Order: sequence, then structure tokens, then C-alpha cells
Amino acid sequence: MLTAREVQAFLRQLEPLKTVVVDEASDIISAPHLVKLHGIVSIHGEIHAFETDLNLLEFGGAEDLIKLAEQLLKSFDVATRRTA
Repeated sequence: MLTAREVQAFLRQLEPLKTVVVDEASDIISAPHLVKLHGIVSIHGEIHAFETDLNLLEFGGAEDLIKLAEQLLKSFDVATRRTA
């Protein structure tokens, strides 16, 4: 199973995701497979926050991380076009 740290390290390799943070979803219960991915991006000079919950048990490896990164970047692209 991937860890929050591994997901964060992978995503931070991509320029728009350099500041992404991946934390365990809860400080109360131990469920390292449930994580919260969050961060900020600048779109046309405006700062936008993003956040999503992930279940790392649903990730099989590198291919799934690539798909996650692609979806995040696609979302930012759509947001860029909406604010233009």
C-alpha cells in the first residue's frame, strides 16, 4: 500500500503541485490509508485552494498516481479557462 508520504513526494515532482500536502485524514483514529490531499494553486494571479479525500487502498501503484496527477492538472486547466 502506498503511504501519504509517497503520494506527496510523487505529486511534488510536478510544477503546479510543488506545494501539495498529503496528510492522514484523521488524527483520532489510525487509518493511514485514508488521506487528505490539499494545497493551493495560482490561476491568473489568484490563489485557489483545493482539497480531496483519498483511500490509498484503491491505488495499485505508479499508474494510479499518474492518473491522479493527470486529473488534478486537468481540473486546474478547467479552472484556468473559467477564470480567464
